Amino acid sequence: MDNQTTIANPNDSYDAYWQENYGSRPYFEKEVPYLDYQPAYQTGHEGYDRYHGKSFDEAEAELKLDYEAVLAQKTGTGLSWIKVIDAVRDAWDKAGTT
Repeated sequence: MDNQTTIANPNDSYDAYWQENYGSRPYFEKEVPYLDYQPAYQTGHEGYDRYHGKSFDEAEAELKLDYEAVLAQKTGTGLSWIKVIDAVRDAWDKAGTT
């Protein structure tokens, strides 16, 4: 019998949620695949904890820098901040309710 314990990645659940639901969001553009939105959801989700105690508006400048840092680590050009700010806010709000 194998006694290894599998530790779930907490990011898996938020990522699965957004993969399933991003297409129903008002900012969704059908020609933009999920992988282009994923860094925005990651930024909002992680930023909620990172900037605990701040409102989204108070943390927006830092979140923008975080998003740009995530993009710098990924291949491709990614979406501009103006195109993803609503997705970042969506993930921030969702992180605050879970």
